[in-house]
Amino acid sequence: GRFPPLNRFLQHLEESQLVGSVQLRGLLSERPGLQQDDTALLADALLSQGVLTNYQMQWLLAGEPFGLVIGNYRVLDWLGSGGMGVVYKAEHIHLKRPVALKVLAAECDGNAVFMERFTSEMQVLATLRHPNIVEAFDAGEVAVPSEPGKLLRYLVMEYVQGVDLERYVMDSGPLPIVAACDYIRQAAQGLRHA
Repeated sequence: GRFPPLNRFLQHLEESQLVGSVQLRGLLSERPGLQQDDTALLADALLSQGVLTNYQMQWLLAGEPFGLVIGNYRVLDWLGSGGMGVVYKAEHIHLKRPVALKVLAAECDGNAVFMERFTSEMQVLATLRHPNIVEAFDAGEVAVPSEPGKLLRYLVMEYVQGVDLERYVMDSGPLPIVAACDYIRQAAQGLRHA
């Protein structure tokens, strides 16, 4: 049903690059005699030990391993999406630093206007240093294995813990006037600096 055969799951796990081959061999050696229908057992172990997140597991079980590691960044969870792309919570593979990873939407790739906007956003963010503007750390592109010549473009930004203002208001209702004024003031200060 929901779980693919073990060999296919392991192939997707390897392709995803989420787990190093040494770590994977170690996990498998702790569980000798796994059968093709034991994918659920291994999946539960990977989740309970914190090796994989629920988001990563969802994509692996769906047979979609590409895009869970982008450049030096491991995608952990989905944060949101907008007109130009999707934003994920990710971490640097080696430094383990949490980041927000913005990936240009596939339909925008090759669209000159969107490409110019995305490049412009990357370059402008890289120059800004202000407490009310997220900092940009890195940017790059990776080849899409299934589509030769196609590139996945990304921007790596500071990860800010918490929910965005829209979600907060939707969940909690209108803000008190003092709080609303403070948030607008902070946003305005960031805009003025930009």
